[in-house]
Amino acid sequence: MILTCLILAAVLLYTEERITRFNLGTWFNGFGSLDSVCSGTSVQPMQYRVLIPWLYRYLPFPPSIYLYIFIKYLGMALALYGIGVFSLTLGIPWQFSVFLLCVILPITFFFDYVDCYYEFAFFCLAWSLGQQHVSMLCVIALLASLNRETGVFVPLGCYLLGLGAWQSISVLICSLCGLAIPRLVYGKRPRYCSLSQVKENIKVIKSGKCIVEYLWALAIFIAYGIVGIIAHPSGGLMNLYWLMGVFGLLMLIPSRWNEVRVFVPMLAVLIPILWFI
Repeated sequence: MILTCLILAAVLLYTEERITRFNLGTWFNGFGSLDSVCSGTSVQPMQYRVLIPWLYRYLPFPPSIYLYIFIKYLGMALALYGIGVFSLTLGIPWQFSVFLLCVILPITFFFDYVDCYYEFAFFCLAWSLGQQHVSMLCVIALLASLNRETGVFVPLGCYLLGLGAWQSISVLICSLCGLAIPRLVYGKRPRYCSLSQVKENIKVIKSGKCIVEYLWALAIFIAYGIVGIIAHPSGGLMNLYWLMGVFGLLMLIPSRWNEVRVFVPMLAVLIPILWFI
């Protein structure tokens, strides 16, 4: 499985490079935001998404576009590996989920980003661990929250999968620490846009701009609803389905809906549930 994930990640990396090269280096995403985040001059929420910038700055390699590409490649490989491991945990053939994710991910390639792949990987890897791996869950929860504020869904998902209350609280504390550390390091920073982007999204949709990207995001939600109605897995997976449905709805408030990668974590549940149809 590992070799397959590495090969498919290389294909995805090349595909994404061909699509996003026009915005590589712009200040509000991906490679262009690394220096400002590390120097503490970026804005919310980017300033507090520090995992990738800190890897870029503090790994024992010269900071360069090549190091950034390697970090992105590793994130893609981890995402594929994570969905494979999670599928095996659920008793689903890993090939089914890995190849399906590889097919779906390119529709999210619009802006140059990395954190979405690590976000997806952390969710899947955490949900693949059980009661005997609380220390590892704590590490993943910390990293997930350093990566994106959505890391709090790691302990919530673990709890719904049957992790004990006290263990879940321990994982949640680590997740909250991951949110607090960047704030303590860099202090309060202004937001680059209002917290709610609903009106802006509606305005853009009415103008007809980026309509394809908005339709892709809508397609994910429609598929999510249809698959949930048709398939009826029991236990923790169905609990996760509802949790990630709430996740998607919450992301509709602060996010630009044409940035389909925002809704990638929903695929962590949508793809396995497809197996039960």
